[in-house]
Amino acid sequence: MALPRKPKKSVDGKPSHDKPISYASLATNHREPVVLFSQSKHSRQVWRRAENPHSLLFDISRLQITDTEFRRAVGQSPLKQGAHGIVVHRTRSYAIAEVAFETQAIADKLIQQPVTLDDGSKIFGSHPIPDEWDVVKINLTHIPLYTRSILSSSIPAALKPFGQLLELGIYLEQDFFTGKGYAYINTNPKHETKNNVFHVPPQQLVHSVTVSRNDGSYPSRMFATWSKMPLYCRYCHCSGHTRLQCTQKPQPRCHFCQELGHVRKDCPIKQGKTPAPESTTSDQANLNHDTTTASFTYRTNSKRQRNFSPSHSPPLNFTPIPVTDNSSAPATTSTSPPNQQCPPPNDKQPDISSTKCETDDMVT
Repeated sequence: MALPRKPKKSVDGKPSHDKPISYASLATNHREPVVLFSQSKHSRQVWRRAENPHSLLFDISRLQITDTEFRRAVGQSPLKQGAHGIVVHRTRSYAIAEVAFETQAIADKLIQQPVTLDDGSKIFGSHPIPDEWDVVKINLTHIPLYTRSILSSSIPAALKPFGQLLELGIYLEQDFFTGKGYAYINTNPKHETKNNVFHVPPQQLVHSVTVSRNDGSYPSRMFATWSKMPLYCRYCHCSGHTRLQCTQKPQPRCHFCQELGHVRKDCPIKQGKTPAPESTTSDQANLNHDTTTASFTYRTNSKRQRNFSPSHSPPLNFTPIPVTDNSSAPATTSTSPPNQQCPPPNDKQPDISSTKCETDDMVT
């Protein structure tokens, strides 16, 4: 039985239980979100519903803290006066802490009070979204590489017909914008809100959205994806069909019959549903078939068949002797000696005096 690995010692002599850094964590690109527009004043807004009444939500997804450390920080903050319960919801993608208060008035009063962590960082809480809202997170790709000031005005103008924009952000990789971002949209807003007045109901979200600069120049398409979105094509980015059903996609080529429109596993010639054209290796086929049929038959043969077929075999280095049927002719005894054939001369001629042609013994 193998012994457990000894913990590594740090500089001061105390054991260190930190895990070693893997190559995958170093090679993976880490995206840094940058918020361009948000209704939250202090920190990132949590666009989720609460499970308990009179609660505030705290986003601790990017904080390397445990549930115990967060509860200790809340106990040392002004939120301890009215808070009576804390629960942390953790998944693979996020970690949301929910702090419940006695009344909604206390929650509204303490929302301006931050929670100070051990490292000195501060986080603020946010109100959960109302039950009548329908908030959708949209992942944006192929965003044109405009400046941040232009993106802050052009993207909201492009997304305005689909509802109330709650938050807009872009992702940076190695401090550079790569055309990816996100947006939170309320697709079921009220007719009157504090920031916007909706006289027309919002349109249904679409996959392809046209975006341009403020003056209408440099128009481009950006693509939006969200959870439970309708069927769309990943090739032409149109709705109603998939990539396999797309008519604009190039047709596949069969590697068995070299024809377009199907693949090898669905080839009708391979499955025996369609008879293969006749071979053109014989002399009669070469006389009867034209060049079109011959080229089609050549394409129906596989690479191995083309290399090893008789019509494409390498030339022989001897001349075959034709065989004749002499059963009906009377048998005669030949008195002439057999023909002596010598092998073809090589590049280097040997000594004639020392080289003789060998013949087989005749049995009489």
